[in-house]
Amino acid sequence: VDPDGQIGSTAWTQTSGPLSPSTVEDSTGLKLNVTFTEIGTYTFKFTATDDDGTVGSASILILVHSTENTAPKVQLNVPEVVRLVYPDNSVLINASVSDLDGNLAAAFWTKLRGPASMNMAIDGTALNLTDMVVGVYVFNLTVVDALNVTVSKSVTVKVYPRNHGPSVAVTPHVTAVYPYEDIILQAAAYDDFEPSLLLSWEQILGPTIPLEVAADQSSVLISKRTPPDLYSFVFSACDELGACDSKAINVTLFPAVVTTMADAGPERVITLPVNYISMTGYVDPQGGGDPSWSEWYQESGPSTAQLTQSDTLSVLVQDLVEGNYTFRFNVRNGWNSFGTDTVTVNVLTARENVSVVTQSIYSVTLEAPSGTQPNGTSAVRWTQVEGAALDLHNGDTLQPYLMAPIPPGNYTFAVEYLSDDQVILQEILRITVLPSSGDTDTEKASPTGSLSGVGMDSEKLDLVVGMAVVAAAFGIGFFVAKPLAFEETFAEDDTPIISAPRQAAPTSLPPPTDLYPSGRPPVASAP
Repeated sequence: VDPDGQIGSTAWTQTSGPLSPSTVEDSTGLKLNVTFTEIGTYTFKFTATDDDGTVGSASILILVHSTENTAPKVQLNVPEVVRLVYPDNSVLINASVSDLDGNLAAAFWTKLRGPASMNMAIDGTALNLTDMVVGVYVFNLTVVDALNVTVSKSVTVKVYPRNHGPSVAVTPHVTAVYPYEDIILQAAAYDDFEPSLLLSWEQILGPTIPLEVAADQSSVLISKRTPPDLYSFVFSACDELGACDSKAINVTLFPAVVTTMADAGPERVITLPVNYISMTGYVDPQGGGDPSWSEWYQESGPSTAQLTQSDTLSVLVQDLVEGNYTFRFNVRNGWNSFGTDTVTVNVLTARENVSVVTQSIYSVTLEAPSGTQPNGTSAVRWTQVEGAALDLHNGDTLQPYLMAPIPPGNYTFAVEYLSDDQVILQEILRITVLPSSGDTDTEKASPTGSLSGVGMDSEKLDLVVGMAVVAAAFGIGFFVAKPLAFEETFAEDDTPIISAPRQAAPTSLPPPTDLYPSGRPPVASAP
């Protein structure tokens, strides 16, 4: 169209594409008829010249492809799942994009999910990720050709914490006596970061037996036809970085007749804050010789206790809480005879048995909280577990005593009742020793006052009076265990006068060797 004149001439010309791949008909008219013989992208230009020689033009792009369009191809320089362990938190992802038809139109990256904290830089088909935090990221590369055929490729980036790995839990050890039913051992694995775990079962002890493992590896069945013996099976879980956790389940199958006598000892009782106990199992030598194998394990309880040296006759059980626990002791001797026994450990709450006494130079008797010893007690043992070290006498009796000096402060003592050298009950006694009361000035004391009016504090005066009484015991008097009650009067010049004790003096004196009956002085019991 020429608004100010007439079109003089028109022409079509090919400006790009395969050379001479087509047949052009009537290239001088307004219409262009082209027959293409080769796949490719072509550009044709239409030119119009008016009667004044002014030229105008326009171009058209023609895409020639096969009957079936070939979708673009995408290749990455990294695996579909990239795994990093913090502080390693960056990765460069390069993508190679191609299209056999030569019709590639666009390619772009997008973030599908993951923590917001990170840096993401895009350069063409390259994706540079930095400053990622622990978590799972997913990124997608989308490629589009000229016919709007779309191809996507996703990459998952997992940034693991430093201390990663699964946790495994299994059923308790199993003990059974023939005839027994089928035994099912169960296990579970958990990883709060890696849901896909590699699970497996393995037999590590005993004659090899066929295992019926569940499809999801959550359990294994041991047939009731399994011969009596000692077996152990390990359940393992590993994540994709190779971090693993595993736990063993021991299965002890006894024959119909158990010939070895196994004794796990008497019932034990302990009192918090003591949360541990040592136990020793015994084997009857008449059952077939010395033991060749033994084990301890927990059957029940309010928490999972920690067992140390559980494969020996003596075991240390720790981390106990309030409640009743049951532990099993298994043993086998050199003749392959078996024995088994259980023992109960009762953990009691802490008894706040607190006695408050006033500091003195005399002695203090300790009394057990319960006041009586349990049945089967063969020995008693007192120990000091807290406070400044004190002089504890007769610590193997129900009423030991402390000798002066006893500084003010808090003290804790434990009394253990033993049966054949094993603790069957433990109790706690707490004592608070207060300073002696009294005035420290030289003013007149009250009628019921302390012994402080002579210019020294009551503690020092107690010491002086006490020493005087002890000296008198060896000469003209005797030692009094309980603190004496003195009367205090005042002369006309306000000088305090210490009078004799309110109790009557003895009429006769025992020999000096009898001053401490049974090897100990008489003492005052703590309140």
